[in-house]
Amino acid sequence: GDNLFFHNPVAGGKIILRDTTGNGLVQSAGNVGIGTTSPQTKLDVVGGDLTISDTSPSIQFNESDNQFNASIDVNDNLMRFLTITSGFGGTATARMVINGAGNVGIGTTGPGNALHVERATTAIPIVYIKNTGASGQATLRIETAANDKSTVEFYTNGNRNWSVGPGQTVANLFEIRDVTGSA
Repeated sequence: GDNLFFHNPVAGGKIILRDTTGNGLVQSAGNVGIGTTSPQTKLDVVGGDLTISDTSPSIQFNESDNQFNASIDVNDNLMRFLTITSGFGGTATARMVINGAGNVGIGTTGPGNALHVERATTAIPIVYIKNTGASGQATLRIETAANDKSTVEFYTNGNRNWSVGPGQTVANLFEIRDVTGSA
């Protein structure tokens, strides 16, 4: 066919393609460099951005034994982080997404809040916070920017059963309220 080949017969030699300003592409010992004459990895880009454009651009990560693969793609206004557990060519499952509004979904492709976590199995979805240091504490902090009250609400099948938070009428009081709002 109409192929163009470049070959450097010198062991460890480089193949360098440059324009008149010195910008170019370097191939050295199996590594490709853009913006560097000494690429250290398979693709080494220095001094600029890397752009991937397509209708659904993606980056694939494949283990050499094809037992576990992953990808990152952009599709339908979502940045998706996917896993493929049945080897190359298996079914991809979105494990985490970031939508155009900046909402993050784990276990859902339709996050409706800043952080939306779902698990569609019999396993209990747990948010796990652990301090493994020699001292200190693990903290889950819920804070409002105004004088509004922060609460934790408990739902079953979309219906609120209980909420826990500061008192609704008396300052500095901690309340557990049922679905009717009664403490």
